[in-house]
Amino acid sequence: MSHIRIGRWISVLDGNAQIAVLAAIVAVLLMSCQRDELLPDMPDSVPPLPPAGVLVESAHDGYSFIGWLRNTEHDLEKYIVYRAVSVTGPFSITDTSLRNFWIDASCAYDTTYFYYVCAVDRSGNRSDPSDTVSALSRNINDPEPAAYLHANGENNGASRRIRLVWPLPRDFDVTLYRIYRAENSVPIPDAAFLRDSVEGTMYEDTAVAVGITYYYRLVTVDKGGRTSIPSEYASDLVTAQPPLLAPADRAILDAYPVFEWRAVAGAAEYEIRVSESPAAAPVWTTRVRYTGADTLRIVYDGPSLYQARAYHWTVATATSIGGTVNAVSSPRIFQLF
Repeated sequence: MSHIRIGRWISVLDGNAQIAVLAAIVAVLLMSCQRDELLPDMPDSVPPLPPAGVLVESAHDGYSFIGWLRNTEHDLEKYIVYRAVSVTGPFSITDTSLRNFWIDASCAYDTTYFYYVCAVDRSGNRSDPSDTVSALSRNINDPEPAAYLHANGENNGASRRIRLVWPLPRDFDVTLYRIYRAENSVPIPDAAFLRDSVEGTMYEDTAVAVGITYYYRLVTVDKGGRTSIPSEYASDLVTAQPPLLAPADRAILDAYPVFEWRAVAGAAEYEIRVSESPAAAPVWTTRVRYTGADTLRIVYDGPSLYQARAYHWTVATATSIGGTVNAVSSPRIFQLF
């Protein structure tokens, strides 16, 4: 209705007046369309508020846990944590956090650390510092024992080993693990059974013989010299490589192969793999449980194989049903004509 009224009002004007009014309306419309170009957005220069409620949630055994209330600014990007060994500084950036807490896992024992936090928005504006808090991390607890220790024997013909693996510790001040080994489940640890010490969460014992079951336990040591109780036992043995019987190496077959191999002591299951090269992914793999027979066999029932193409096959052992591969036979080759 307003457009109709404007049109009727313009119609009563003379020609020159109509032209002047229309030109003014067009100019206003053009200025409205170009408003973003004529009045660009001003940059954000307003910093966030400093984080509130900063406190030390806990501090001991080589770490400090710092928390604070979450900022409410919609454009908040991160927090910066500052640390010093004196309340007067100098403070330096220790880390950044996307959450409203931070764990300092590098605390020295019996040293007081001072912290404050700044908030930063997406425009890079940094808040004033929060209140300063202090934390003293004393060595008061023994470390936890290594959990879920797993042992697995490996034998590829050229080398034999038992690999031990375990998860990262929950303690922040763990410095090493003492590894104890025995050939039966005697009450270890004992200095006579100390095998080695490592800093990581993996160890390879290469001084192993085929067919002998080795038992392992770990003791965790923190950087203050405190030790954990021993871990649970983990054990395994290295089996011999299963001897392959048929088909013969480089055999040319007129039907899909029947794989045969001799059983070896300690194997609970066997894994058969067929591939186009030793490094290629298998085109077929299956497992056969040990039944007590001296010789085991299985007929190939995988996808169709190509004629005149060489295929590699191996048999591997596992010392438990569904367990990790232990010893792997030397590969053999066959092809179909």
